[in-house]
Amino acid sequence: MENDVLILYLLSIGYHELVDTETNSGVVGCFQFMYTHGIVCGITKDFYNHRYCYHTRLDAVSALRDWQEIDFQGEPKDFIKRKG
Repeated sequence: MENDVLILYLLSIGYHELVDTETNSGVVGCFQFMYTHGIVCGITKDFYNHRYCYHTRLDAVSALRDWQEIDFQGEPKDFIKRKG
């Protein structure tokens, strides 16, 4: 699936702040889970590689933007847990 089509699909199912990183992280975006908000990495149509959990949507979006400013090097800041 082309990334433009993938991004449109992901937006339709609740992802937001989607970015094609053009790195090993692939498509990255934010998503609301049951108890946390996350930065989700390596998203495809059917699954994702891993995610970084945050208490609030604002925390996740801010961390994603800060991480994007440094070209997705290392990991995003201040996450409460990495899953996957």
